[in-house]
Amino acid sequence: MVRSAHTAFTLLSFSGSTGESKENIIRRVTVIGLIVNGILFAIKLIAGLYGGSQSLLADAVHSFSDFAAGVAVLIGSYFWNRAPDEDHPYGHKKIETLLAIGIAISLILAATYIAIESFKNIHNHNLFEAGNFVIIVATISVITKEILYRYTIIYGRKLKSQSLIASAYDHRSDAISSVPVLISVSIASFAPTWSFMDSIGALVVVILIFRSAILIAKPALAEMLDSGATKEICDKIISASKTIPEVHSIHDLRTHYSGGELYIDLHIVLDPNMTLREAHFIGDRVEDLLKKNDIFAYDVLVHLDYYDDR
Repeated sequence: MVRSAHTAFTLLSFSGSTGESKENIIRRVTVIGLIVNGILFAIKLIAGLYGGSQSLLADAVHSFSDFAAGVAVLIGSYFWNRAPDEDHPYGHKKIETLLAIGIAISLILAATYIAIESFKNIHNHNLFEAGNFVIIVATISVITKEILYRYTIIYGRKLKSQSLIASAYDHRSDAISSVPVLISVSIASFAPTWSFMDSIGALVVVILIFRSAILIAKPALAEMLDSGATKEICDKIISASKTIPEVHSIHDLRTHYSGGELYIDLHIVLDPNMTLREAHFIGDRVEDLLKKNDIFAYDVLVHLDYYDDR
């Protein structure tokens, strides 16, 4: 059933985005996630307050962080897709990276608050009596968020959008966090003397939220520090460039990412007897090859060097 749902979303994603700009797709996916998270937040908040469930309230806070992240991505997409200008010749894609870091920080803050409240409840021996509606809400949350994760990750990977991938992992962490909530409220419902399990479930949610924040922050921070592509990708760049017979060798390869897009800077060595026109043509071929192939670089800067036996 899960595999069938995944296939259906894949078909929907690829067939529905034909001719649609990356910016519009990101906005559409984000709006859908925004609406779903807003509804889930309201339902879990009301059920948590009415049922007195700390773990469900923690889950509601987690959903609210998803909701806030969706608003940030929706607003940010209007800015990071703007064309390069005089002050920003490389464009505005780093805004997307900053938003991913912002999402991670919001998750850490939410998790810290949840942890403090949970420890207070355990210390004060606060009890609650779970109702069946709390269990139902937790079940709905698990199913809905898993579907939303699969829907968002398809677009994130297809568009190489770091913010959408970050949002997708956020949806997945929310789905996973609802599992211990479901378990803990079920235990508390059938064994009232074990109602402290509700706070234990909330602490499990905290761990999962922290893990999600790390998954989001790690690639974004690497991008902010201008980390290069992996050795595997660099090897592919060199191999692809050398498939052009006129290229003797490659050196001074440099790479970095901006807004999830790959930028490449490299030197190619050519026959010194080539005309400038011929050498420039080879450089264009290398650039086109690296923008296609399985590398899909966003921008390629090719330096032309001449071959010297010395």
